[in-house]
Amino acid sequence: MSNGAGASASAGAASGTPAVSMLTSEEGSLVYGVGSDWSGAAPRSPGVNQVLLHEQLDARSGKTFWSQYLGEISGPAGEVVTLNDTAPNGDRWNMASVEIRGDGPGN
Repeated sequence: MSNGAGASASAGAASGTPAVSMLTSEEGSLVYGVGSDWSGAAPRSPGVNQVLLHEQLDARSGKTFWSQYLGEISGPAGEVVTLNDTAPNGDRWNMASVEIRGDGPGN
């Protein structure tokens, strides 16, 4: 059961590895992110404790779109949660994340 959306954040850069951080608003939340890379069709390598949910590599247009999530529920409210990729590291990118609040601590 979800208690709705909580915090959200977005980031982007002309180069580097994709990363977006936010402060959670509630204990026991899930954190999901989406991203786009318009420099090339390159597979993502999610950071530690993260899961690649979906990835679309479009070699013809040279773009990549993906979604990923934190592979564990968040800790206490106010925790900094970062979704990131370790590769590729030289492309342009945009990334956004959202907290899906649980229905109580640990749920």
